[in-house]
Parts: sequence; C-alpha cells; structure tokens
Amino acid sequence: MLGKGSGGVDLHRFTVANRQSRETNALREHLGIPANALVVGFVGRFVRDKGIRQLIEAFQLLVRSHPGMRLLLVGDFEPGDPVEPEVRRYILSEPAAIRPGFVSDTAPYYSLMDVLALPTYREGFPGVPLEAQASGVPVVTTNATGAADSVVDGVTGIVVPCGDTVALASALDSLLGDPDLRLRMGKAGRERVERDFRPEVVWDALVHLYGELMSGEPAPTSTPVMESVRRSKRVFDIVMATTGLLVLSPLLAVVALLVRICLGAPILFRQERAGWLGSRFECLKFRTMTDARDENGQLLPDEDRLTRLGRFLRSTSLDELPELVNVIRGEMSLVGPRPLLAKYLERYSEEQMRRHEVLPGITGWAQVNGRNALDWDKKFVLDLWYVENESFWLDLRILAATVRQVFRRDGIAKSGHVTMPEFLGVGVKHKGGNA
Repeated sequence: MLGKGSGGVDLHRFTVANRQSRETNALREHLGIPANALVVGFVGRFVRDKGIRQLIEAFQLLVRSHPGMRLLLVGDFEPGDPVEPEVRRYILSEPAAIRPGFVSDTAPYYSLMDVLALPTYREGFPGVPLEAQASGVPVVTTNATGAADSVVDGVTGIVVPCGDTVALASALDSLLGDPDLRLRMGKAGRERVERDFRPEVVWDALVHLYGELMSGEPAPTSTPVMESVRRSKRVFDIVMATTGLLVLSPLLAVVALLVRICLGAPILFRQERAGWLGSRFECLKFRTMTDARDENGQLLPDEDRLTRLGRFLRSTSLDELPELVNVIRGEMSLVGPRPLLAKYLERYSEEQMRRHEVLPGITGWAQVNGRNALDWDKKFVLDLWYVENESFWLDLRILAATVRQVFRRDGIAKSGHVTMPEFLGVGVKHKGGNA
C-alpha cells in the first residue's frame, strides 16, 4: 500500500473555491437546482451494492423535514447487479432526483452538494469520498471495509451501518439541519486530504518503493539505522523539554504574569502551523502583540502592535518557551526547520516541501545561520541541508550555537520588518507580515 492507500487527489481540481465560481452557478441553473435548495449528492454506478435503495428510502424520509431538497445522482444505471425495478422507476420519475448521467469531470458537481452520501455495501478504498472532502463536502458512508476508512467518523463525516436506512437518514438529517457542522466537517475533510492524500505524498512513497525494488535494500528513509536515530532523538527531546519546563517554571510564571499585566488575556498566542509531512498543529508562544485595530476593525500593522515587553521577549527568545509543550506532544522537536504558517503549504515548490520530512524545531540550522535576517530562498536552502544531514551531533552543535545566538540577540528580524515577511510563493516578491 502506498501512503494512506489512495492514488492521491488533485487539490487544484477538487477545491472549495469551485463553490463560488460562475461555472458552478451556471451548472446549478442548468440542472434546475434552486439556489437555496439543500442537496444530497451521490457519485457512482447505480447498482445494488452501492446502497442505492437505502439512499432513495432515506431521501423519501428526509423530504418530509426538508421540503425542496434535491438528490443529485451523478452516474447511471448498469446491467450488472441492477437496482430493483421500483427504485429505478422512482429515480426516473421523481423531479427532485437530478440525474446528469455519466460526466467527464465530477469536480463541478461536488460544489453543488451540501452532503455526499455513499451507502455502499462493499468497497476497496473509494476515491469519491476523498474528492468530496477535498471539495469541502462532508461525507456520510457505511462501515463497509474501505468505505469506513475514507472518512474520520465524527470529524470529516459520519459512518453508519450497512443497509440501515434509518441510520443513514438520521446522519444526513443531522448535517442538513446544521450548517455550522457541515462547514466544520468540510473544513476538516479538506485539511485531511491536503495532509494525507496530496499526489506528492503518493509519488514520494512510489519513489521509495522503486528504490527498494531496484537496490534490493530498504530505501534510506526506512532503514533500521534511521529509525533508531529518530527514536533516540524523540527520547532526547522528551527528556530535555520536560527538564526545561521544570527548571524554567519560575521564569515561565514570571513571563506569564508580565504578559497578563501588560497585554491581558490570553497569555498564550496560538497559531496553526505545518509540521511533519505537512500535518497541522497549534504552535504555542507567549503573546507579544496587542489586538489593536483600525476604525474598520482591521488589525494594525505588526510594528504598531508589538509592545516593549514583546520586543524584549522576542529579542531574548523567551516568547518561544511554550513550544516546549509542543515538543513533549510530539508536534515539534528541539531542532529542525522552524514551523511556518499552514497556508504556505500550497505555495512551496516540490523541493521546498521536503523541509517537512522531519519534525519542525524550536531552533534549527537556518536559525543559527542568520535566523529571520535571511531571505526565504536562503532559509529554505539551509532547511533542506539540515534534512539531508540530520544527525544527533549536528543537533547538539545547533543547540550550542543557539545559546550563543540568544545571548547576542542576532537575526531577530529582517531589516525593515519586526517579523519575517510573508512567504508568497516561488518567484514572488515578498511583503511584510506576520510569519
């Protein structure tokens, strides 16, 4: 099995942005779906094994509480394993059942759906639920092998028992009646596909497989030696981070008190960052900025919100100390490429994405060779050098250099900025921003 078991999903083709496109609106009008109508979708063959009977029966129950809803059935009937005659007659005669037939591109149709239903009886590992999740659509499927693994139950969708019409209708009803739940599950589904089912993840796994087959030996990233190094590094991280929190607890308490007095609550700044293999986590820091806004309610520039206390905390790196908690959780390491904003994931080149092949760190090779004074290209070169040369002794060298750098207060910010300028992508001129 390569990666998580999928061939990958094209995140540019299947995207939440399609929901607001003119093409989607035109398709909705072409199919005769009212703008305010709730839509339950299905993509696949109209056969018994796909649970078409249960889907139709659930739809008949749902229209009582959701009048005006539509059932969008993308696909068509097949002679093998045909649905029951009465089910076929209902689909062909019911005006609320929209049937565009087989289509060359399913992506626009997901954008019309509020929920995707796949009440299947048997599956390998279906791609339809992944495409729906990439499109920001929550999924209701069954506990059939394969289908059950295509969603995270209660997070990106709902799993119901095979053949249970009432459970299927109940799950669909809970999503149709709660727009916030649909939005939350749709967002979680998109994040899951971005993390686990990007084509690059599958391609990397395929390259490693080819390497094993051609060399007759395990690929470098899966050797026992490398696994031993990573386990040793994890033990070292836990011991040092735990010791650090205990030893520095009086200092942490003082800093927390000062932040509370000078900046108010909350004491910690929490921000979504990208970690190992692009997984997302909440990075913890002490707050250094106010929440001051202009007359339009927009946050003021960083330099206007950064306080004297904040400048001191940044110059001494004391604001980074709560990240020791991230280390203990396994989201970060003491040493590695600095975790950057999760929104940068779609802006990296294929080579730059390799910085996520190791855990992000509180400090790293780029931090002891210029820190935020470097431009993005130089930072990424240094990050990739670390990925290719990671070792225990290199980590000790970086930690020692970090101590010296903290006392010298070097490279706190790039010239002209109080924080690192925003990374906008390869070949794009960067501007100031909170990075």
